[in-house]
Amino acid sequence: MIKQFVRDFQYALNSREHSLFTHLLPNEKRDRLAAHAAKYDNFVETGTYLGETTAAMSGVYRKVYTVEIHEELYRKAAARFAGQDYIRCFHGDSAKVLPEIVAQLDGPAVFWLDAHYSGPRTGKAGSRETPIEDELATIFESESKEHLILIDDARLFVGKNSYPTIGRLWKFVRTHSPYSMTVRDDIIRLYRDPERY
Repeated sequence: MIKQFVRDFQYALNSREHSLFTHLLPNEKRDRLAAHAAKYDNFVETGTYLGETTAAMSGVYRKVYTVEIHEELYRKAAARFAGQDYIRCFHGDSAKVLPEIVAQLDGPAVFWLDAHYSGPRTGKAGSRETPIEDELATIFESESKEHLILIDDARLFVGKNSYPTIGRLWKFVRTHSPYSMTVRDDIIRLYRDPERY
């Protein structure tokens, strides 16, 4: 009980940063994602968009899985990465496609959750702008509990347009998983804290 209180207090101090986000450039984000390839073989991305992150991660991870809901963007990605067997492109709502991907993983993965509506030329499932809680529920149910989960655009988690607040997301994480959570540089990071359970 005391350990959980201390962790919650540390989270509260850390979460104050979310009002003072620094924004990394796309290449800086990709560098951070690539840095985890030393520990993880698998990279899973939701929200392929133009495929730039997919391409960058294919150079460092053994297997790359990417999901795109927008049909035209998916077709372009599938054509771009055709013939590269270590890259698998999926079309559809990431909340519905992730169970299939998680079932194929042969070990822990880095998850880059970036599936959300961003205006014209991007897609969404119905009226929902982000499937984040469904995506996380799928990952939390997976056999491995050693994934690293990174969620882009933390600044959007303010309780509007189907985004939970940072606080609500933290409550969801701590009641459904063994993961700890921090927020920094506009990225929400969920990682396994071995002392938590």
